[in-house]
Amino acid sequence: MAEMHTHSGWPVLTVWQPYAGLIAAGLKRWEFRSWVVTSLWGHRIAIHAAQREPTYADYGQLGARLGTVGRRWMTGCPDHRAAQEWLLAHPVGHALPMGRVVATARLAGAVPGVSLAPEEPWRPLTWMTWAWDLRDVRPATSPPVRGRQRIWWLDPQDVAEEGTP
Repeated sequence: MAEMHTHSGWPVLTVWQPYAGLIAAGLKRWEFRSWVVTSLWGHRIAIHAAQREPTYADYGQLGARLGTVGRRWMTGCPDHRAAQEWLLAHPVGHALPMGRVVATARLAGAVPGVSLAPEEPWRPLTWMTWAWDLRDVRPATSPPVRGRQRIWWLDPQDVAEEGTP
């Protein structure tokens, strides 16, 4: 069962595929956002895969970043080789889950995105972003549900973590 917050239920973050799949696989530790919610630090959140179908451009951009030394940090995937292998095993058109929760994670905190960036030339792009630190990722599921922007909430019984009663 989820830890309760000022709202009742699971706090949920919607993420586009293939990034939600990389989080669920435990390969994407950092999720970049222009905003931060400090009240959730240390708490579990649900990761919801958006209903948006991933495109060849999404995969191409992610693949290019994973393959370029100075840009790998932008993916949020510390193990770029494992993330590349995951992408190859889940190509465009592969049936990635969409429109439901795919994982839960403990939001350990957030750091300014600039702190993860190497020096030039990409460092200036990160001044207005936060890197959310996702730890202890567990596969999970939910009934189909439309995602929302920012943090939104699901009823506790609608999120089922694998391996928990």
